[in-house]
Amino acid sequence: MFVPANARRMHTVAAAIVAMSVLGPLADAVTTSLLIGDAVVDSVVPLTYTLSAEPILLGLLVAALVEVFRFGA
Repeated sequence: MFVPANARRMHTVAAAIVAMSVLGPLADAVTTSLLIGDAVVDSVVPLTYTLSAEPILLGLLVAALVEVFRFGA
């Protein structure tokens, strides 16, 4: 049975999926930039930050499904 406490937990899971899909690539870009900031290869390695739509859409889908189940509970 889907109870309101489970809905809150699943919203946390959905938020974690979206947050990791945004913060993961950001952490990679920042740490790479900090590591090679004073190196000779600094001009060769560009700072790139790209997001993938799939994890963000997955998080939004989980959140939407939670709302459907919460409404039906």
